[in-house]
Amino acid sequence: MIDLRSPRGAKPLQLELSTEDRRSSVESSSFCLRLLLVHLGAALGLLFLGLTTACTKERVEVKNLDVNPDSLYTARMLQLNTLISDSGLVRYRMTAPVLLIYERPERNEWVFPKGLLLRPYDASQGSQVFIKADSAVRRTEHEEWELVGHVQVQGPKGERLSTHRLFWQRDARKLYSRDTTYFFTQGRELRGSRFEATDDLSWYEIQDNKGSLEYEDKPAPASPAPSPAPTLS
Repeated sequence: MIDLRSPRGAKPLQLELSTEDRRSSVESSSFCLRLLLVHLGAALGLLFLGLTTACTKERVEVKNLDVNPDSLYTARMLQLNTLISDSGLVRYRMTAPVLLIYERPERNEWVFPKGLLLRPYDASQGSQVFIKADSAVRRTEHEEWELVGHVQVQGPKGERLSTHRLFWQRDARKLYSRDTTYFFTQGRELRGSRFEATDDLSWYEIQDNKGSLEYEDKPAPASPAPSPAPTLS
């Protein structure tokens, strides 16, 4: 196991992404939640390749140790604060207090045990698109994310989603939850026990609907401001 700490004063890591939608993302006046999620998956893949190279020579042999090998991680990153760029321009920021990487045949996943915040990066104005959860797991084999805790998602048109547990299937571009979910859109608050949507929130379906509530549609708040922290270099 190795711990990767962020040195004080280090500049944020910038990852260059390649995407078929590059031209449309640059010309768009608002960030698309779907593009945000796809770019996140691509950026984490690049970051994962780099960490695999760095960690391969420092694996820990555990078969002769009197410990539970499932509790051992390949690498740990503290105070993750990563900038993701596209076409040479910084587009997104991902922050997390802790990232644990497990790289074994029986367990190949990334764990954010103390929370995750993903939001577009715009130095000129606050963005309204963000994803936030108390904890998260990325299962790399099937490219499925599980967000747990006080999960909040906000779309480019001010749509808001709140639930306790949310799954995101990146390849299928699908969000779903089997927990009580609150969805706010076009001046209505909807609540149901089964929720499905495209990952840009342009289409959604709520089952076992508990009814809707009209509310005053005010401008959506900006994404939460990240707390100051050293950045990953």
